[in-house]
Amino acid sequence: MIEVNCITALDASTAWITTVEAGFPSASISGVFKTTDGGQTWTQQTIGYNGNSWPNMIHFFNSNDGVTMGDTNGGYFEIYTTSNGGSTWSRVPLSNLPAPDGNNDVGTGGDLYAVSGNTIWISVLGMRVLKSNDKGLHWTVANTGLTQAGPNNLPLGLAFSDINNGLVLANSQLKRTTDGGQTWTTVNYTGPVKFYLSNVPGATNTYISTGPGGTRPVGSSYSNDGGNTWISLENTIQHRLPRFYSPTSGWTGGVNTLYKFSSTVLGLNDFSRVNSFFISPNPSTGVFTITNPTNQPFRLEVFSSFGVSVLQQQGSRFGSTRLDLTAQPKGMYLVRIYSRGQIITKRIIIQ
Repeated sequence: MIEVNCITALDASTAWITTVEAGFPSASISGVFKTTDGGQTWTQQTIGYNGNSWPNMIHFFNSNDGVTMGDTNGGYFEIYTTSNGGSTWSRVPLSNLPAPDGNNDVGTGGDLYAVSGNTIWISVLGMRVLKSNDKGLHWTVANTGLTQAGPNNLPLGLAFSDINNGLVLANSQLKRTTDGGQTWTTVNYTGPVKFYLSNVPGATNTYISTGPGGTRPVGSSYSNDGGNTWISLENTIQHRLPRFYSPTSGWTGGVNTLYKFSSTVLGLNDFSRVNSFFISPNPSTGVFTITNPTNQPFRLEVFSSFGVSVLQQQGSRFGSTRLDLTAQPKGMYLVRIYSRGQIITKRIIIQ
């Protein structure tokens, strides 16, 4: 049986998946596959995974730059990067990696990673978090301080709302970082936190937590104060990993089911701030003007409709900022504006 354990997509046509053969990994089945026709056909890419190793996750930052990670192999983490869409992959050398923590430091499966711009964090079962600031070429590691509940070393729920602020969760223990994952402090939270985590783009300090049931929590909950307080959404659905695109759009996997979130309970944190920035013309052929009437510094990040970061830019404190997306294909994009500790989300269309 073949298991698809992670997917990363650029648009409706182009995506990559990682696969593993359940029970006995095979080099002909376990690996990275790419589609350019919306999933009708898939082509296996040449990479170093073999019968003794297999991938746990994959992420593409844009159409060229991607990273995939397996477990430890040959005494160090098995991580590969590409700069040409996966036509060729190179293993990250030992000199660019932290040492693994014995047999505990194996990669977690699926989407137990977080991305902000060119920075990616990956949780490993040794209760540590790997971090790369350059799309996977160089890595550091930080101990979270979480304790293991047993020999199975339960996975770490991991989510970042921006380059500095994130949460990590394991065995009902919750930790917070405000320095990009270098240090972690305990969150003495209240309410029902579950098992997995996701940030909610467009809603400041807002996170979703879901649980698969069985011996683990079931249902879903949310926090809109950075993880201090958790409020139950429901206690019956067996969720897998959640991913949110906006405060009103999110998805989780389930048992033979895909669930879509549809509610306004998460909200936007500051409607007046949302209306303070103007983007015009919208739609456009690719060039937009952002007007900033607040006279406050800001930076922006643009995401495709599949959540892939395509541009980061510092905005002008006074007057207007030119946003050039002529290199991007037609479609809808999300512009996230960071200003005075708030996140403002705008939708734009290239036609």
